[in-house]
Amino acid sequence: MTANYNIKQFPRDVYGELADDHNHKPSKVWPTLAAGVSVASDAAAWTLGSFVEVMAADDEPADFDIHFVKVESMDDNTVYELVLYYGADDIECARVRFVKDATSWTGDVPCQTPVIPGGSRIRAKCASALAEVSTPVISLQYHTY
Repeated sequence: MTANYNIKQFPRDVYGELADDHNHKPSKVWPTLAAGVSVASDAAAWTLGSFVEVMAADDEPADFDIHFVKVESMDDNTVYELVLYYGADDIECARVRFVKDATSWTGDVPCQTPVIPGGSRIRAKCASALAEVSTPVISLQYHTY
């Protein structure tokens, strides 16, 4: 039996391409060949801290999307929530949670952002379950187009 699909029914991305047609170049990390970026939470539980720049405007000139937040370290045993923003208007593009406890912690946190225009800055904010400042150190794994 042959499936009879109407190609127009499938979702399209911002460029009009089929959403499942995901052709990108090999993965990259940011920062590259450098330590990760510390993103402190607020001192109040579940309150986002201040913006921290993860990638400056023009660090990546090609369009890209982020696939993983790499959690390099965390200073407290708690649950964290990290929000990523792109562009001059700080448009939210990803929100992820990760955990550190006494015996283990999350290192690779999957996420899928929309395609971000090349030359966009990436900033982050963090919150945690603790009523004190908690600071994970992160980097990003992404793909260019």
